[in-house]
Amino acid sequence: AVREPSQWEVVDELKLRAARCHKSLKWKLEVAREAEALAGASVREGGGRPVNGNGGGGGVRSDGSAFGLDLANGCGAARLPGGSCEEEEVSALDLLLGLIFQGISLAELAEATEQRGVLRRMWRSTFGCLPRASAVALKHAPSRP
Repeated sequence: AVREPSQWEVVDELKLRAARCHKSLKWKLEVAREAEALAGASVREGGGRPVNGNGGGGGVRSDGSAFGLDLANGCGAARLPGGSCEEEEVSALDLLLGLIFQGISLAELAEATEQRGVLRRMWRSTFGCLPRASAVALKHAPSRP
């Protein structure tokens, strides 16, 4: 499932970056499943559509979450009247990106920051909003300086 194409280009990019991490295969699989689960939850909440055309998306867990993200209780961003979205301080996508880019060297920081921004824009473009992080996910998130 780590290298298996999904229905969404942004999910495939997240999975590719996770596959490049120096982590265990189990970790990479959990990150891939979490990315697909977040995308699936975003679609169920009315945003996004498949762009890869493979009809895939296999491996999305029905319960949601490898990293304590409660997809059933508020994963998607709050939609305001007129279709705009309420921005959260930290989204579920930000938490997932934090895991993927964890432990990068100072030399890689600028590129990682740029890649992070690109992936956030791709997600917004595909699904309309960044997915909201649950209270459980925020509880386990690393503290920000």
